[in-house]
Amino acid sequence: MLKFLHLSKLSFRFLNKSIACFSQPFIQKEYQFISDDEVDYEITAAFVNDDEFQNFANAQTIEEVIKIYQENNLTPEQIHFPVFQICALLRRNPEIQNELLHQFIIENVLPNFETLKPSQSITIIVLLQKLQNKSYNVQIKKHLEQNLQNYNSKQLPHIFYFYSKQGWKMFHIGKILKQQLKTFEFNIVGLCSIIRACYIESTQLKSIIHSDLALKASKHLINMVDDMNIQQQIAVFNQLAKMKLQQSTSNKQFPQLLYKLAEIFVQNLGKINLHSKLKLLQSYQSLTNTFPNTLFENIYNSIEIDSLNSQNKLRLYINLKEQKSYNRPKPEKMQSIFNNIKFDEITENNLLLKFLDIEFSQQNQQIIDSIIIRLSNAQNLNSKQKIEFLRVIIKQNKVSKYLDQIKITNDHLPRLIDQAYYCHKYINNLPSLEQQDNIKASTEQLILKLHELENKSKLSISHYILTLEPYPGDPFYEFINKEIKLDELPEKDYIHFLLRLNSLNHLNHELKTKSEMMTPSLDQLQSIINNISNIDYLNDKLVKQISKWLFDIANKSIIDGTFNVHLMLNLIFKIVLYTPIYALHTSRGTVIQPIRELLNFISTQIQQHQGNLEVDLYLFIRFTKSLFNLDIKTTLIYNICQNLCQQLDDFQDIDKIQIASIITDQNPDLFGNLQIINSFLIQILNLKVDKFIYIQIRTKILLYQLKYKDKLNCNVQINSLEEMITQLKMELIQFNFSINNKEHYFDGLMTLLDYDAWRINPQKQENDGLSDFIKLHFQNLNETLNMKSMRPGLKTVIRIINQCENKYQFIQKYENLFQQMFSKCKQVRNQEIPHIQACLDYIEFAKKLKLSNKDIFKFLIDQIQEQDHNLKSTQIVQIIQKFAELKIYAKPFYDNLSNMIINNSKQFSRVELLDVMNAFTKLGYFNQELVINILENTQLELKQLNNGIISVQTLWSILTNFYYFMKELNQNLFQRYEEIIMHLMQNVSQFVYLDKIQKLPIIFRQFMDIYNLVEFSGYLDLQLNQLQQEQARLIVENGKNKIKQNLIPNQKSTQQFRSLMKFLDKKKIEYKMHYYFDSQYVDFYIETKRMIISVDNSLYVTNDMQQYTGFHYINQWILEGATKKYELKNIRIKAWQWLQMSDEQKTKILQL
Repeated sequence: MLKFLHLSKLSFRFLNKSIACFSQPFIQKEYQFISDDEVDYEITAAFVNDDEFQNFANAQTIEEVIKIYQENNLTPEQIHFPVFQICALLRRNPEIQNELLHQFIIENVLPNFETLKPSQSITIIVLLQKLQNKSYNVQIKKHLEQNLQNYNSKQLPHIFYFYSKQGWKMFHIGKILKQQLKTFEFNIVGLCSIIRACYIESTQLKSIIHSDLALKASKHLINMVDDMNIQQQIAVFNQLAKMKLQQSTSNKQFPQLLYKLAEIFVQNLGKINLHSKLKLLQSYQSLTNTFPNTLFENIYNSIEIDSLNSQNKLRLYINLKEQKSYNRPKPEKMQSIFNNIKFDEITENNLLLKFLDIEFSQQNQQIIDSIIIRLSNAQNLNSKQKIEFLRVIIKQNKVSKYLDQIKITNDHLPRLIDQAYYCHKYINNLPSLEQQDNIKASTEQLILKLHELENKSKLSISHYILTLEPYPGDPFYEFINKEIKLDELPEKDYIHFLLRLNSLNHLNHELKTKSEMMTPSLDQLQSIINNISNIDYLNDKLVKQISKWLFDIANKSIIDGTFNVHLMLNLIFKIVLYTPIYALHTSRGTVIQPIRELLNFISTQIQQHQGNLEVDLYLFIRFTKSLFNLDIKTTLIYNICQNLCQQLDDFQDIDKIQIASIITDQNPDLFGNLQIINSFLIQILNLKVDKFIYIQIRTKILLYQLKYKDKLNCNVQINSLEEMITQLKMELIQFNFSINNKEHYFDGLMTLLDYDAWRINPQKQENDGLSDFIKLHFQNLNETLNMKSMRPGLKTVIRIINQCENKYQFIQKYENLFQQMFSKCKQVRNQEIPHIQACLDYIEFAKKLKLSNKDIFKFLIDQIQEQDHNLKSTQIVQIIQKFAELKIYAKPFYDNLSNMIINNSKQFSRVELLDVMNAFTKLGYFNQELVINILENTQLELKQLNNGIISVQTLWSILTNFYYFMKELNQNLFQRYEEIIMHLMQNVSQFVYLDKIQKLPIIFRQFMDIYNLVEFSGYLDLQLNQLQQEQARLIVENGKNKIKQNLIPNQKSTQQFRSLMKFLDKKKIEYKMHYYFDSQYVDFYIETKRMIISVDNSLYVTNDMQQYTGFHYINQWILEGATKKYELKNIRIKAWQWLQMSDEQKTKILQL
């Protein structure tokens, strides 16, 4: 028998594409291999052992099953019993579907789906997967979406797989599974289902978003591999290989499970049938070159070619043709296999189509042509096969010959264009010049055919082309450019072309110019904005253009006197509210500039507007909340509120209350006329409304007036507020959650919290029990709050703290409550991965309130890392800055962020890059590659910088980093950047004269570090050249008198330092204090006759006290210089330990 004897070493490489489909008895789509027929034995056991199921166990036909169901009068909740038996029957014979089954599903199964438990509903889903009827599946989707949280780790993988087979969005389920894989136990079938679903996503939906999930599932399977059957093992091996996880996962990891499976297959080769062997060979097309080849060699040596029928010989030929060069037999061997194939015996269309997709040899052209003729005349091609046929005739350069023969209609033409588009777009990826030339020629022939179409057909096909992305050398958009007269289009077509063309990044310059000249009328633009949420191709480019059109129309209408401020305002509301968040932001994460310009423009117009303002109040209230999350500085809200306050009679009482609520959340300094504002608030106080929300707003107004009574020039009595506080408390006690909105209850508690923050006084302790009341009643909401619902409350607390004069006392008073609110970030709905912005909100809350919770910070870091591919540059900067202020050290996380910055440094502004370097240095995270990257990208700006604050931050960061690299890594960067250092030192030497230096604690701390470091630079190995040393002396001379005269006398000692000095006095040790400041500034050192003593403070250590910060390192080097100068010992006291030491311990540590 003929076997493989030799493999060639040809360097020739073909595209790594999977073999499409195998023939009988394996006709199913490739991704169905070992899928629907795979049995979940736990579910099966539960059925077999159930008494009710025994009625159905012996039924041999669907008719019998349905009859038994009807005769036994089962409840709707028991519908899963007959369904399970129907699944078993379909597994044996997929062809037994009939009208009776359809009627049974419509009348009995689908209507009762919502009554089933999750474990029971899985049986229905398995049946629907087998039937593949889209109308059935759509009917259960809504219920599945609403109840995902009810499915456990053994059930949810079935849902995930079901979604993948329907082509539905499944990202949200993937996020839940990612979380569950960390904590819950999964069975083999569930893990295989996850991998299979991810594989379908990668092959059918062309997405790699769940590559990390597939990798995690494979890691769990490693410990279960011996319990998997051979079919499961082969399916998983094939799917993981084809996903190429080493390229698509975030950490570029190769699944270790594949190595273990390959060893098992080698040991059990005799148990593997021909079909499975071909699947395993096929997997090697996608495996890395370093993967062991033993399995491949054993498989091909075991295949007896002469015994194969023609279909299997063709499968083998295709398989080998697509192998990498070192696994492909010599050309003569391949031709020998080919010559023994009897193509007239091959009946499977998919196999023939696959052959045409990969075979271009001239000596086989006669066979190729005969197959094309055969398929063009075939009556049994399904729609997918027809599309595939179009693609292969393009690749074979047979378009002109067969275009008329296959009778292409207008319905088929888009499909042909689609195939030609993708072939032509990725033409350079093809392995041979012959194939590239074929596609070029075919595309040219197709375009010629398009030019011959009548105008109506040209317009129709152009609509389709607009759905495709332009690319270099694109002939399709050139067709639009030449054939479509944009200015003569009917209105409906004009709007479609207008929007589509302005959403694209054009590479055709002439068409780009034409599209930029297209503009809508006001009526057309109004219709576009009203339907903006329905534009499925909406992106930031199109939103910019829509905003620009509105801005231009508004300016033009001002000139011609037709400007309608009411219409413009409401249209702007709709743009901001109806546009998805991603389309409102740039790739960096900032709101697009045209939106900012629109908001500033309309704000100015409203400020100048005379008369009433016609505002859609519903839109305005939503807009106010939305604007709060967009981080845009504008006076629009203030100007609108001020106008609305003058038209009180236009609104119902509930509308007035909502306007008042918005006003009392604003800073009064930004209102143009506070008299109007206060007059409006007084009128609201006089309303007679017996509702909880009014009592809450009335309390809020009185508090607002008392807070800002001087600015508002109002006379309000404290007892009026206290009466409302008492009434609000009573309302909260009697609050009925069944008829009232729990958000109003929360707002009431926040109003009480705001009041308690306002009245807090260090000299006076209130004992009315209000804080206990707030904490107690918060527990009524505690169980219902989660990460998402808690976010508005966090922002309210931050606003309260920003307005509180005694914030530290207030935070201390409610620390436990705030910790409880902070902990809500771990309560995520459906165990989903929360949005990055939600994580940032919680980090900001912790920063403002100085909260410390190691577990929660780890949780937030994990959530951000799970989706770091979605991080915007502005978010990266925010995370680093906030964590630096919180002193949270997470090296692997920072390494990852640093790599992202290095790889995408062009997306960061120069100021942002310097902020990153400064934040990391303060934190004590040193990354030489990152620092060099930042300085290389900012050196031109730094050489021209004249900002004192930025100069201090940057010089401090550079000196700290460079000295660290020199001492720890033996890398000297001082000379490479000496010009930058010199310029920054000149700026810093002047900065000391600015009065504001004393008002910026950390900046002053950094200045003092620079001052002291350069003062002792002569005793350190600080690589400063002569000019820099002269500039250093200037910094010291300019700073010395200012520091001694103005700053040191005004500073208070920390408790630890006072304790140290008191101890030295007690021991009668003479000492001298050098440039000492409190913990917010600088605590330097005490000098005695024998030693220099320094005290650590909170700036020196990270949040967990496990790492030293940048302040520690630079202070250590300063002390090193001081000890060398005075020839003394250096002793450092840890502040958090000193106060707990006994006198004996203190004496010992000071070596007295």
